[in-house]
Amino acid sequence: PEATMRGGGSDFVVHVQGSGLSVDVAAMAAARAANPSSMDRNALDMLLPITVEPISPPNRMQLGVPYPIRFLIVNHSDRYLTLQLQFRLEHMKGISVCGPSFKNLEEIAGNGGSTTVEVRFVALSAGILQVRGCCVVDLATGLAVPQPPLFNTFVETTEDE
Repeated sequence: PEATMRGGGSDFVVHVQGSGLSVDVAAMAAARAANPSSMDRNALDMLLPITVEPISPPNRMQLGVPYPIRFLIVNHSDRYLTLQLQFRLEHMKGISVCGPSFKNLEEIAGNGGSTTVEVRFVALSAGILQVRGCCVVDLATGLAVPQPPLFNTFVETTEDE
């Protein structure tokens, strides 16, 4: 589900799924559009002009079994961006990408434009693990936007191990 907010002549799309990070960033961007004199460079929408959120991530995974997980990528900047979604192995612990560690995305409109992408992951160890190491790169400028950890999951071994 999504809702549109009006702010300063621009539309901002608020996505209700995932962790809610894109909702918080969109609210900051809308507030800035409504009051352009409030230029806080540490505001959430300035620190995270692009957000990545898992869509219905698994709360449990089996050790060694690949899982496809969909992600919502939202562009909170005020311009179109051509992005690459990356998962950096050096920042991942216990869960790894199964297949290519990056995906080029189509051009995404600014002010709340979004797309979804599917990435496969495999758990390499058991326990409560965190999917992390996600970074979005603007291919035009090279700007890298590291994302906070995306979600936690419980990884269990199979019965016959």
